Amino acid sequence: MLLVVVAILQLGFAASARCLQYEPTTVSIQGKLTTRAVPGPPGYVSIARGDHPETIVIVVLDEPVCVLASTSNRLNAKTHAKVTEIQLVLQNTAYRHLVGKQVRATGTLFSAQTGHHRTPVVLTVKALRGI
Repeated sequence: MLLVVVAILQLGFAASARCLQYEPTTVSIQGKLTTRAVPGPPGYVSIARGDHPETIVIVVLDEPVCVLASTSNRLNAKTHAKVTEIQLVLQNTAYRHLVGKQVRATGTLFSAQTGHHRTPVVLTVKALRGI
């Protein structure tokens, strides 16, 4: 029954947006690379009220996508429709020259799991290049 529901959801989302798969599938996304200061510890609520600022890196997508629920990984068990921003997990700061520019990021997607994840879906980056 669950597979039937997932199949129906996939058909519905496919009609409105390009659908991507969670890890271990490698995917590519395209859009404008941006950074954003967000409140971090201790409360993850307000920089003005004393939370430490954290800088996150995001791709604002050219077109919304959907990300389909994984049937094999319960951490990625939620389908997300109309995703317009995806936070990036990067290993270094070599991306800085690309901020404000159009990029293509390639990697694997996972569902947000901690207070550090600020978009519903996050991409572990394998490659990032300007386009």
